[in-house]
Amino acid sequence: MSTLTAKYSMVVPKEAREDLNLKPGMKVDLRRNDSGEWVLVRVGTQAEKWLGRYPSSKGAREEMAELRGRVPDDFD
Repeated sequence: MSTLTAKYSMVVPKEAREDLNLKPGMKVDLRRNDSGEWVLVRVGTQAEKWLGRYPSSKGAREEMAELRGRVPDDFD
């Protein structure tokens, strides 16, 4: 059991942290399951591990245009 602070923060019990492999700074979310209960879920995907790993001088529009085989002006 955890108690909410004045800022609505809470401590995640050790057993839950270990089961979810939570580390300081990781993102978590509260989601409602099919039974209507709120569940703490670790947020993260395999793709997040790669974000920022390969820096590029191109902007997002240029990167997306290249992936789509188009020029950035095609999106306007």
